Amino acid sequence: GFEVNGYEMGRPLERGVLLLPTPLGKFQLLPLNDLHKHKPFDAVSLFEVLEHNDPEGGTAIVQECLCVLRPGGSLFITTPCGNWSDWDEFKRDVEIRKDHVLAYTPARMKRFLERAVVDVIGKFELLKCEQVENPELKEANSWVMAQVKRVS
Repeated sequence: GFEVNGYEMGRPLERGVLLLPTPLGKFQLLPLNDLHKHKPFDAVSLFEVLEHNDPEGGTAIVQECLCVLRPGGSLFITTPCGNWSDWDEFKRDVEIRKDHVLAYTPARMKRFLERAVVDVIGKFELLKCEQVENPELKEANSWVMAQVKRVS
């Protein structure tokens, strides 16, 4: 068997999770240590989270997630690709700025993750960092998908 824990970042007080209100780009993560009770996770996912945070906030979130992984566990990340959609550059820039603080490409995500793991105790390996596309979607047809594995 396995245990699944949910931690909703987007809507305060939905699903019984208390989030503290913060300005756009500043994210306050409630300690995951309280959630996992000193029992490391096999996997943690950040789906469509990092683009809503400034670099310092994103780094703190990734580091917190990496700290609660067991050896062999993985952190899975997705974010819209920085060159997403078939919109023209002006419209894309306007849409991104509505609620996205950063836009990632695979190269930018790789550099971000390489810097984020530096201060975390343990050894980590970037297994995947690639662009995934769905040409049938017009508004957001490309994502960056990454996987970081805790080796020790």
